[in-house]
Amino acid sequence: MQNEEDLSLERITKVAVNDVATAIREKIGRTLTDDEFGFIESVVGTEHFWARAEEMLMMVRRKTASDVLDAITKSGLWYRDRLENTEKVELNSASPPTRILKRTCDMCRGTGICYCIRKGPGNSTGCPRCESSGQCRYCRGTGE
Repeated sequence: MQNEEDLSLERITKVAVNDVATAIREKIGRTLTDDEFGFIESVVGTEHFWARAEEMLMMVRRKTASDVLDAITKSGLWYRDRLENTEKVELNSASPPTRILKRTCDMCRGTGICYCIRKGPGNSTGCPRCESSGQCRYCRGTGE
């Protein structure tokens, strides 16, 4: 009998991220930088991870190695710049910000509402994600 953890959404997402990273690594013939891998994690690590992973795998299969290398390099640089700009804003603040910025939940985009209500049938009755609570299972309804 399989362990419940092996079938968790987090585990499946990690497998999808690793599949995409492996396909790209094999196509371009080198290991991925931390920024490139972070970009893949951020794209695949969404509520629709299976679709994102499949889209990325299709791109890798259909494009040439140089096209894939160019795309992943640009994406990694974009991802690093985004992280650096976020850190600079936080570190260079001379005075405390008047409004505290909180990170929003990647799954519900900060709404705190379960998929069943946002994009599903519109009610939470019998939803296996939220167990009929209507709250996002990741942030437990906080949106953070």
